[in-house]
Amino acid sequence: MTIRIPKWALAVIGGIALLGIGVVLGVVLTEGGSDSDAAAELRCDQRTARIAIRKSSLAEELTSSPFALEDVFEFFTPELVSCSDLNGDGKAEMVVRLLGQTGAAPMPWAIFNQEGQEWKLALSRRSVKADLDVTNGMVRESTPAYAEGDATCCPSGKREGVVRWSGHSYRYRPLIGSSERRVVIAGSEAPAIAGLPTRHTAEPDATQVFGIPSLVTSLDSACHASWIDIGLEMVFADLGGANPCREQGSFVVAIFSGAEAEQAGWEIGGLHIGESVDKMFAAYPNASVGDRRYYSFLHRDQPGTPFILVSKRSPLGYGGRAPILTALALDGKILALDIHTGVIFD
Repeated sequence: MTIRIPKWALAVIGGIALLGIGVVLGVVLTEGGSDSDAAAELRCDQRTARIAIRKSSLAEELTSSPFALEDVFEFFTPELVSCSDLNGDGKAEMVVRLLGQTGAAPMPWAIFNQEGQEWKLALSRRSVKADLDVTNGMVRESTPAYAEGDATCCPSGKREGVVRWSGHSYRYRPLIGSSERRVVIAGSEAPAIAGLPTRHTAEPDATQVFGIPSLVTSLDSACHASWIDIGLEMVFADLGGANPCREQGSFVVAIFSGAEAEQAGWEIGGLHIGESVDKMFAAYPNASVGDRRYYSFLHRDQPGTPFILVSKRSPLGYGGRAPILTALALDGKILALDIHTGVIFD
């Protein structure tokens, strides 16, 4: 028996068949496109690193004081260190170092994350002179440590630490010295820095806690010891003519500042570097503006407004006040927090 199908029915059947094929192809192409988009990553090479640096806030910071450059690449040469997944998002992060043209210049470095179609600055360590090794999802940083009298070419030690993703930001942990990052302010008593009491503390005591400093210098009666990788500088003094960098020196002030202090996770009197001034006033409602000339000297003319957060009556008995905790703020953010003892002001 012969079955005759009307031409209009054949047309309908053919249309349905073509539609089905089109749907299948559309699904395949759509799924293929999604896989391609998910796998697509931004270029990670030397040229891209240069562009990312130029477009970031790091370039602006490095062209300002003390370098006073018109272009960051007048003095710094970018070096692509690694393209590796550091935060577990399945995409590579770009690790870049900047090489200065003099032996004494810092070698800052940065991590850029992929955000949409752009590389975005996620971390920068501006003050260090770093050698880097990227392994196992973290960046190992090695920086020189100069003892008193060391030539610029020849540091006698080094500091080492790692930068890794904490789940919401990149944090730095030194591999030597105490891992505690808390400064306790107890009323008018001398504060304790990572468990180190500041009363009657000398530079060798601080070295025992934090490890070998990045730099130690002495001038007249003052000794400056800096742990640059954790954003800490401590000043000691001896007015009797002895070496202030030895046991005879006494603690004067500790300065926590910059991106390195923020990345180290310091908590100082309940505050952190980079937090808002609003939070500072909430914690210290009686804060007052300090002497700009004094703090300009401490912070090497860094712009900002100093605030006295905690003080005590002067032990000299003339009616003045001695600071214990002070802050330097700019544009609504805390740039630095200082711990003092024995500094007198009216």
